Amino acid sequence: MNSRDSMAGLAAGLMNSIVGYPLDVIRIRTLFGKKLGNLSNGFFFSMTYSLIKNGAIWPLQKSIRESTNDQNAFLSGCVANLIPATILNPFNLVRVRYAQSATPMTLYGICKNINSHRELFRGYPITLLRDGIWGGIYFSLYQTLEKDHQKLTSSLISGGVATFITSWIDGIRLYQQKHAESPTSFKEMIKSVSQPNRKNCISTLTGVTRVTLTTSIAHMTFLALSQEKNEN
Repeated sequence: MNSRDSMAGLAAGLMNSIVGYPLDVIRIRTLFGKKLGNLSNGFFFSMTYSLIKNGAIWPLQKSIRESTNDQNAFLSGCVANLIPATILNPFNLVRVRYAQSATPMTLYGICKNINSHRELFRGYPITLLRDGIWGGIYFSLYQTLEKDHQKLTSSLISGGVATFITSWIDGIRLYQQKHAESPTSFKEMIKSVSQPNRKNCISTLTGVTRVTLTTSIAHMTFLALSQEKNEN
């Protein structure tokens, strides 16, 4: 992993946050039955999170893929997604709570409402499960499709499939990480995200659209700027 790949990953994260954050806010507030309100609440915090996450995932996946001679795209994608997920859960929890609030919030105000350091790791196992599965599906499917299709088409299809398959897991993660006056049991979370009602359908459609678009933009940005794209 070199500096050019790292910078390409950061650029991918910037594009991801600019395009995807409003859709992410719509998805989260729809899922929780909130009014849309201000869609820019928490944007700069989310952008920081996206820069760190994408700055790690794309260069890591490329490095792991090259070291294994493209033998296991599922494994390289899974590991590349899991490494940042292991340390970024507290940041993701704060990001979700920013997005959940329709009224302007400060970072201090959000942190003040976190009762203990343990709460920062709420949803940690389910986040690792979701990110690992998503990364494995996306990169293995992308590697298969790019042999016969354009890179952008392969990325769009792979992102849509991976996100749709893991959407219910991501829904549970959001329920675990949201600020709630009373804890929700795991059984109730599964029931809430699996009901075929209007809010779940809109939330899932918005989530799949957001991740598919932002992943494709981020991936194409990384490929355009990384060293492998500039080599003769």
